[in-house]
Amino acid sequence: MCGRENSQDMMDMVPARSSRSRLLILAGACAAAGWAAVWLPWWLARDLGSTRATNPIDGMQLVTLGLLAAIGVGAGLLAPRRGWVCALATLAVLPVLVLIDLVRDPTSHNLLPFELAGYAVLTGIPVVLALVSGSVRHRLTAHQATSH
Repeated sequence: MCGRENSQDMMDMVPARSSRSRLLILAGACAAAGWAAVWLPWWLARDLGSTRATNPIDGMQLVTLGLLAAIGVGAGLLAPRRGWVCALATLAVLPVLVLIDLVRDPTSHNLLPFELAGYAVLTGIPVVLALVSGSVRHRLTAHQATSH
C-alpha cells in the first residue's frame, strides 16, 4: 500500500454514495451535539439557580465553548479532510430557530445581523479545531505510512 492510500480519511475508503451518507450522518451528529452543547449547560445552570436567562442563547455558559471545541476536534479526527464541513453544522440549528421565531413574531429579533454574526463566530471554534485536528491526523497517518 502506498502512503497516499494510507493517509486517506475514512470517507475516502468507501464508495462515493456511502461516503456522502457517512458525511451527512457525521454532520447530523455534529448538529445534535452542537445544540446539546448550548442547551444542556444552560438547562443545568437554570436548574441549579445560577442563571435567570429564559433561553439557552441568553444563558450560554462558558463550558459551551469547551464542548464546541471538543465537537470540532472529534469531527476533524473522524474525517480529517471533511471534518470542517461537519463542524459547520454544530450551530446550524440556531439560525433555523431564529427563522421560526421570526415567523411567530417578526419583531422578536431586532438585532438579527449581529445575532447571526455571533453564531458565525461561535461556529468558527469547532471549524478551526476540526481543520487543525484533521490536519494533525492526516500528517500522522501519512508519516506512519512512510515509516513502514
